[in-house]
Amino acid sequence: MRVHFSAVARITTTIVVLLYSLSVASAAELQKPSGEVLLKITGNINNANNEGEAWFDIDMLKSLGVTDIETKTPWTDGVAKFSGVLLSDLLKAAGAGSADFEAIALNKYKYDFGDIEHEKYPIVVAWQLNDELLTIRSLGPLWMMFPFSDYPEIDNETHKNAAVWQLIELIVY
Repeated sequence: MRVHFSAVARITTTIVVLLYSLSVASAAELQKPSGEVLLKITGNINNANNEGEAWFDIDMLKSLGVTDIETKTPWTDGVAKFSGVLLSDLLKAAGAGSADFEAIALNKYKYDFGDIEHEKYPIVVAWQLNDELLTIRSLGPLWMMFPFSDYPEIDNETHKNAAVWQLIELIVY
């Protein structure tokens, strides 16, 4: 079978146009929040819903899928259940252009995730602790939680410092 270069070029161009169309369509799929904004993702992102930033309310976070992790932490008694969205799904929804980011808390605490292999673990941006909504008083409304009990290699000070509570923003590099 002989395929002419022009036919291959047309097929390649068609595929590139289709992939670009899909990426533009997915960027348009990020709805605007209708409730209180709990998290902003800024920086190197492709999907925005507010002047170049991706803003999320609780319903938007829930729409990305709810994941539970049960783990022991230094901040809770015994094994605690955290419910929220997987960090990887959240970054994907914002169209993060990099795996490196900084997490910022309400009190301006910052943690740079450049050296954390966060893609290897089911890290949850949680809004519930033991089936109760997190509040500012209970270290919420969002708390980035690692599955410490399931992965002993991350049960260390570095990862505990990265478990940012009262999370309000992610800045993607």
